[in-house]
Amino acid sequence: MNQNQQEQQFGMRESFNLMYAVAKVHAFCFWPFIRRDFGTDATGFPAFFAMILMIFVGSLGRIPEMFPFLGLWILMLACQRARTFKRVRQGVIWHSRYEGYPWLALRFPLVRTEARAKSLMEPVLCLLAGVALVQISEKLGMFVMAGFISMAIVDGINREIDRKRLAAMRDAEIEQKWLVARYRGQVDE
Repeated sequence: MNQNQQEQQFGMRESFNLMYAVAKVHAFCFWPFIRRDFGTDATGFPAFFAMILMIFVGSLGRIPEMFPFLGLWILMLACQRARTFKRVRQGVIWHSRYEGYPWLALRFPLVRTEARAKSLMEPVLCLLAGVALVQISEKLGMFVMAGFISMAIVDGINREIDRKRLAAMRDAEIEQKWLVARYRGQVDE
């Protein structure tokens, strides 16, 4: 009984994971426009849930301008999928869940690395696009401006995940070196 109660609790970890998932889904509403060369599995569930999010926001928020945006998004997603499969047929190999190459952000001066493009320029581009869209539709513009926050959250969490993975790899390397030295009798037990 006690174990069942613990499994049903919604704690800090679950809240964090939910925040990351929602931010990633929201960010995916914009990635097909500003990124390319997605991994073969990167556009599965996030894209599906991004489409559901845009339908709900457009319907419940009474934003009729969301539906042309959604149509354009679906077209861009189809183009991105076609590009991905073309590259696969050409034999290009990259991570299957790669979230895309920030081609648009890298066209700006002083943005020379993929990390800087994703962490700084893409959120700014989303903010600026939202500001421009406010002139056409205030609610759609606000939805796009919120991409500034969701992209920043996703990039920050991805960076922290990478940092922790690298730390774990370094720890494993140190442990393996120590075990090799111990195996060879170079280290006292």
